[in-house]
Amino acid sequence: QLDRVAFRSDFEQRTAELMAQAVRERNNTPMKNKKLVKIIIAAAAAIALLTTTTFAISSLLSAKEVAAQVGNPAIAQAFEGDDAVSINQTISAGGYDYTLLGISSGQRMDFFNDLPVESASSYVVLAVKRTDGTPIAPEDGILDRNGNENISISPLVEGWAPHQVNAWTLSCAGHGLTVGGVRYYLFDYANLELFADRQVYLAVYEGLAPSTSVFTMDETGAIDYAEGYEGVRAMFTLPVDPSKADRAAAEQLLADMGILGGDTAQEGETDVVEDTVIINAEYDENGNLIISGNPGDAYVLIDGARVEFTDEVDSVTTATTVAGN
Repeated sequence: QLDRVAFRSDFEQRTAELMAQAVRERNNTPMKNKKLVKIIIAAAAAIALLTTTTFAISSLLSAKEVAAQVGNPAIAQAFEGDDAVSINQTISAGGYDYTLLGISSGQRMDFFNDLPVESASSYVVLAVKRTDGTPIAPEDGILDRNGNENISISPLVEGWAPHQVNAWTLSCAGHGLTVGGVRYYLFDYANLELFADRQVYLAVYEGLAPSTSVFTMDETGAIDYAEGYEGVRAMFTLPVDPSKADRAAAEQLLADMGILGGDTAQEGETDVVEDTVIINAEYDENGNLIISGNPGDAYVLIDGARVEFTDEVDSVTTATTVAGN
């Protein structure tokens, strides 16, 4: 309701004049009228407080308003539907306040032509402002601890290595704009709801594509910042609806994007010829990683690259991931 209160452009000047008038009247008014003057002063102070509160509440645009500012009414409408979730969670890191404003999923829209395309999207809106209140200029980017524009923002999915599933492999598109000294980002990712049976994150970090020097994944599949990483840390949990998860569709999406090679295995099935896959991995004298294993359709993914087995070996020298599962 406060956001709908309209104030004239000369409001501050008129309020100041009202308070000055009240002070003058207080000095020149008989004692019996002092109470009225106090009421005038109190009213002026209350209105000023109301104005300050209104401006504070309205200091950030909503996710819908950001989409409208980008100029895409269809995406703005997506934040009015039942799938839209308002979050407004803030994490302070590296001199900035990162606020996750909201997320919505639906039919993918062409950012520039406002036309639907044949796939589903998840839209994520993030606001960034300096913690000390200094406005961000429209031409400025978000700086890392060394003063470089080297900040990346990416979704990550529990159980999938960050270098496999991230903003790049999930076909990220987006738009950034600066309003009132605050930098806003509207991201368009491939449908994150497909992964909703797992934890889905939105991570802010220093660098480009996610790497093992920035992120680590434990034996349960949970993702966190790597030990020794000293850059910006701001990781949100995205509230995707578990009822909309579709593991088969998620794996097919990754296969279509080249993250998985060939037909992906469903739960309880296997791509490999043998009952087990035996892998041998070692470094040669030049530092090259040499991998071999069962012949046939078995393969591993190393830093996103498919490596097929050609020679059978007798022992395992290192653990790795087969078919991304």
